[in-house]
Amino acid sequence: MNENTVLEGVQRFLLTQAPVLLVSVGGLIVSLRLWRKAPAASLWAAAAFALGIVTCALIGVGQAVGSAAVSFLGPVLQAVTCLLLLIGVYAGRPNPSATAAGSPETLWQSVGAAARARPGLATASRLLFTSVFLLVVITTTLITFTLPETFVSKARIVLRPPVENTTNAPASLDPFGNFDSRTQYEIIQSELVLGKVIETLDLNREYGKKYANGERLRTPESLSLLRGRLDLRPVPETSVIEIRSYSERPDEAAKVANAVAEAYRDYANHPDSAASYPGAPRVQVLDRAVPGVVPVRPNKPLNISLGVLMGLVLGLAVGGGVWWAGLVMGPKQPPQS
Repeated sequence: MNENTVLEGVQRFLLTQAPVLLVSVGGLIVSLRLWRKAPAASLWAAAAFALGIVTCALIGVGQAVGSAAVSFLGPVLQAVTCLLLLIGVYAGRPNPSATAAGSPETLWQSVGAAARARPGLATASRLLFTSVFLLVVITTTLITFTLPETFVSKARIVLRPPVENTTNAPASLDPFGNFDSRTQYEIIQSELVLGKVIETLDLNREYGKKYANGERLRTPESLSLLRGRLDLRPVPETSVIEIRSYSERPDEAAKVANAVAEAYRDYANHPDSAASYPGAPRVQVLDRAVPGVVPVRPNKPLNISLGVLMGLVLGLAVGGGVWWAGLVMGPKQPPQS
């Protein structure tokens, strides 16, 4: 992930979530201000807008870490937010029976009386909440621990100015002249460089064992797989590029990262190479990759935390929805003495 990717992610978040966040904050403030005038509606509206703020924050975190779980959780929380707003509208309606009889009974008093008349409904709602919560948490935990682990290894290369540029280039200019990091990224990911890596590590055979039932892959197929397992990142304020390689095996990730760094160095520094244009940087391997110890994917603490949060939200939605529906649509029974 480079700086441009981060900037694009921030811009996308501001365009999609900033309006929702502003409306949620404004709605929460208005709901709290109207608490005395309409306590029932204000309670549900405040809960909805608070959940909207939490949802925006979770979506932002999910975009930052690239979590697939948040991509599913975000729309679910938004749907629950809309449900809470609808309940708030229903709770804020006038009570015709109380108005006709001139009774000062509020809506919450009516709800309390109806709940006391149906004691089994609260038990059923708690059972549903517990069942949904445990189901979501257990499922999320099992999926998290059954997902394949991914390790990352990092090799670092440094781009040095050619000898002629160190003495002739003006001090105000970049010592690399027309050096463009995007050009170097494209060269690293080109077939000229990665093809050498595939040949050196015999990735056609290795990837064939993993993804083609032992059949040897063709170089273009291995090239596509290899590109998807690489991540190039610049080190800020330096001429260092970090080559990250991802794999289910830590030793394989280290071998690939080192092979890519060495292949790029050999290609860029070769005098007959197409990369040896005037003013082209010279490449040196700064740090070799070592096998990772701890997997970077899946993020188990994050996934389990999201599972707990999702279980709470879905459990409250199902249990609370059944309880509310039972009070509204259930058969009327006289309160127990």
